[in-house]
Amino acid sequence: MENKAMTDYISDRISLAIEASGKSKAMIAKEIGVSAQAVSNWTTNGSIDKYNLIKLSHATGASEKWLISGEDDDATDKAMEAPSQYTVTEALIPELMDVVEYAINHQLSSYYNKLPPSAQVKLTFQLYEVIYRDRALLDIAKDMQPSTLLKMTGN
Repeated sequence: MENKAMTDYISDRISLAIEASGKSKAMIAKEIGVSAQAVSNWTTNGSIDKYNLIKLSHATGASEKWLISGEDDDATDKAMEAPSQYTVTEALIPELMDVVEYAINHQLSSYYNKLPPSAQVKLTFQLYEVIYRDRALLDIAKDMQPSTLLKMTGN
C-alpha cells in the first residue's frame, strides 16, 4: 500500500505543476510529445517514466526532485517559474559527443552498421541535433532503448 500512497502524491504534484504553469494538459502533452490521455493518466495515477518526468519538469518549471518527492533543493527553488530554454551549452559539447558515440557504438550498432555511409552520417547528425536541442536527453540518452533513439531522429 505504501507504493500506492507515493503514486497518489506524485499525481497530485503533477497536477499542481501543470496548473501552476498556466498551461492546459493538452498544451503540456503537445510540448512533451505525448497524448493528452497520457498526461491525464499521470495526473490520475502518477505513473510516469523518467524521460517524460524530465520533459514534464521542463515544460512546467517544477523541479524533478519536487515532482518525485515533494522536496525542493536549493538549486531548483524556482519550481513553479516558467522554464528557460534547455539546450546543450558549449561546455557540454564533449559530453554530447560521448553520448552520441555511445549510442552509435552500443545501442544502435547493429542498425547503424547496416546503413550505407551517407545514411550513417545522416543518423549521426540527427542524433546530435535531437540531443543538442534538449538538455534533458543528454542525461538520459545512454539509458534509452535503441527504438526510442531511432524514433526521436525520425528513423
